[in-house]
Amino acid sequence: MNNENAKPKWGGRRRRRTSQVRSFFKEYFIKGRTYWNLTFIKILDDYVAPSGKRHPMGLFQCKCGTKKPIRLHYVYDGKIKGCGCMRGSKEFKDKNILGDEIQGI
Repeated sequence: MNNENAKPKWGGRRRRRTSQVRSFFKEYFIKGRTYWNLTFIKILDDYVAPSGKRHPMGLFQCKCGTKKPIRLHYVYDGKIKGCGCMRGSKEFKDKNILGDEIQGI
């Protein structure tokens, strides 16, 4: 059997090192730039989960003025778009999950 063509036992998927992820986010997130309703302020120390996995964090300011530390990949993926201040607003209630206006209500 040829060892060059053999797949690794871990399935062939290689995880990125924390330093690679951190350098990617340093290039992507620019101070003062707005992502959704959040304005990026600075990169913070990594959050270390109980399992030992590290998550890059950043300090963001919402358009309402609230400053919050948030995992960078949550903002990058669009999972977090604000601090939660929009939840009680009429604009938020008038839209469904897809962002389309609800008709007939």
